[in-house]
Amino acid sequence: MLQDDIVVVGAGQAAVHFADSMRKLGFDGRLTIIGDETDLPYQRPPLSKESLKSLDEAPSALPLRGPSFFEQKRVILRTPHRAVRIARDRHDVELESGEMIPYAKLVIATGVRNRRLGVAGEDAVGVHSIRTVDDSRAVWAHLSTARRPVVIGAGFIGLEFAAAAAHRGLPVTVIASSQAPMRRSLTPHMSQWFRTELARRGISVLYGQQVHSISVDARGNASGVRLLSGEVIEADLVLVAVGVHANDELAVSSGLQVDDGIVVDSDLVTSDPDIYALGDCARYPSRHARRFARLESVQNASGHAEHLAAVLAGGGEGTPDGYSEVPWFWSHQGDLKLNIVGIPGPESVTIVRGDERDGSFSVFAFTEGELVCVESVNATGDHMAARRILTARRLPSMQQIADPEFDLKAFSKSESRVAENH
Repeated sequence: MLQDDIVVVGAGQAAVHFADSMRKLGFDGRLTIIGDETDLPYQRPPLSKESLKSLDEAPSALPLRGPSFFEQKRVILRTPHRAVRIARDRHDVELESGEMIPYAKLVIATGVRNRRLGVAGEDAVGVHSIRTVDDSRAVWAHLSTARRPVVIGAGFIGLEFAAAAAHRGLPVTVIASSQAPMRRSLTPHMSQWFRTELARRGISVLYGQQVHSISVDARGNASGVRLLSGEVIEADLVLVAVGVHANDELAVSSGLQVDDGIVVDSDLVTSDPDIYALGDCARYPSRHARRFARLESVQNASGHAEHLAAVLAGGGEGTPDGYSEVPWFWSHQGDLKLNIVGIPGPESVTIVRGDERDGSFSVFAFTEGELVCVESVNATGDHMAARRILTARRLPSMQQIADPEFDLKAFSKSESRVAENH
């Protein structure tokens, strides 16, 4: 068991879960987490989901662990501090204050930051994005006075905000560059279902549109969104949700391999054998994506953390198969609970189970006859069964899924037991 200093740069889900996992596996050395926010490390998913729906209670930072965790687990939490340089030759991390933190093993878990539009007016008062608890609080406060909110981007966060605005009775407009919502994350079938459902719910989405600029009034407030077509959509609140960039600057400046994220091998090792990367900022060889991928989810961050802890607890020698946990994601948009397990391929064939008209169904995606992904709307049972099946790697056939009499739940439980016994 490694006993030397381990330093983690970043204080999100991956960092805290990694620290917890290391202690559970018996690591007794010095363990330091460096983060640049003042709050205790907190959960980010609620910031664009549950937090914005409340009419009375402002969003709060829900801690990943309480203050006692860091004391009891002997985890040194250095916040708010920003790491600015890695001195690989000396095995030091330099903080913005000039302090040098020595490491034997370094873990980079710096996450992501929101993309900017790169257009005139995007810094006007009333233009928001959501990444931190302060961002969510600012959006929540503005929603109480807004009359014409506009969302730029039709991904998870943009549509979660749109659902919260619609819940308040506001006439929200979404501007989408693609021809269907969440197009990069969903199968075409599920994406088209959401396109129909959003329209049915009165959420206006302008598809295939590009933003030219944000209109600004004489007081410096956002007053509208101008499209490349010349049309101006009136707005007194603009939420920008057009994706993220990996926070990989530390890796770039220290000469590590980077490609839209910090490139790691199947055991999360970077091009420096003493440096690792976890979570949203790491690009790793994903068996489920069938390529190198950078996945943004709590599950992926936690899975990476547990895997790396096991690697280091085993002496840092790696594992036979590397990290291969089945990825899963979720998005809550009003009363629509979308759950996804696996990753569909571009040529996947889909089969639907359940009733799309009632809004409780699942889309099963097959690539070359093999089940690779299940997307469920208000069908938690299907989602949990799919997670068992894909984890056990004992998959139903297309014919079984197409049979309405096929008992998916029973199949998943029996096949999981078989896998456990082998």
